[in-house]
Amino acid sequence: MSSAHHAQLDTKLLALAAMHCRAGAPRLGTDELAAHAAVLPGWTSGGGALAKSFAFANYHETLVFVNALAWIAHREDLALPLSLVVAVVLLMVYAAALLFSLKTHRHLLGGGHEAEPARWTTRRAVWTLVAAGAATGVVSEVLVGSVEEVGHAFGVGPVFMGVVVVAVLGNAAEHAAAVLMAWKNQMDAALSICLASSLQVALFVTPVLVLLSVPLGHPMTLVFSAIEVVAVAVAVGLTGLLTLNGESNWLEGVQLLAVYAILAVTFYFV
Repeated sequence: MSSAHHAQLDTKLLALAAMHCRAGAPRLGTDELAAHAAVLPGWTSGGGALAKSFAFANYHETLVFVNALAWIAHREDLALPLSLVVAVVLLMVYAAALLFSLKTHRHLLGGGHEAEPARWTTRRAVWTLVAAGAATGVVSEVLVGSVEEVGHAFGVGPVFMGVVVVAVLGNAAEHAAAVLMAWKNQMDAALSICLASSLQVALFVTPVLVLLSVPLGHPMTLVFSAIEVVAVAVAVGLTGLLTLNGESNWLEGVQLLAVYAILAVTFYFV
């Protein structure tokens, strides 16, 4: 079995463990057990549980296996409290970033463009924002609810659906706004839209989800796979290289799209 296949199975098993391997978690139904057993080679369903038999050639291999399981269990026990602490720290950084951009150093983020006169009143803008947010929430709920069914229908894994499909569709409005600003040669505004969206997800949305997952009964951690860590590192590095020189061209755009395509294909097979 290839290492990529092993990683895929590990991801599925960890997802099952995160949802059901804790006190008070709902039991998997018969159909759910059969569906999971079908995609996990060597596993069977019966008696209300997933099961697999392991055979070892000698006592030494048996001890190695048991010790590996103990290490994984210990790591998972530390993951949740560490994730909660990191989530709080990230929220503090996000609050500091808001203070920096909206209060103490607002003049540094003006983009060098004169502000256009307001066409709407504050009241109209607030109510429009509230209505748009509510509509977005409803549409997002429908989208996320259909992701699993679509993934099963097309044979696409949950990682690809979450990292690529949902991310592209969920940020379509921001992508369109960034492209429009770039088309108008307002690159500062375009970059601000892109970077602000990423920072909001990394410093606000993700920590809030981690903190809310505990009282909601579905604990989440900030433990990511190796390919996910590599993707984030590549994205941060490329963003820094592109913004430091203060200029861009179409070839750099093609290279960025190529990197994104490579990552998307990688996530498809993970």
